[in-house]
Amino acid sequence: KMAPPAVTNALDGYNSTLFAYGQTGSGKTYTITGGPERYDDRGIIPRALGLMFEEFGKRRDEDGVQYSCYVSYLELYNESGYDLLARDLS
Repeated sequence: KMAPPAVTNALDGYNSTLFAYGQTGSGKTYTITGGPERYDDRGIIPRALGLMFEEFGKRRDEDGVQYSCYVSYLELYNESGYDLLARDLS
């Protein structure tokens, strides 16, 4: 429910953030990434990425717009931030 407006707003030029917050074991990682067993159990990230690339295709066909995409997967832990997709983790 939250991801589609955040994705379309970002593609329209507005800043968007989806933030999972809660205590250890509350299901943040599952909510964000989803379960590996069934497609229907995918989380916010795979759904948002799917919508992004769907919108890229629609907007390219309708308006001739081209997009570049950079993805970050940030973890905040003990007041430090980490991009979990960065090649250099030092």
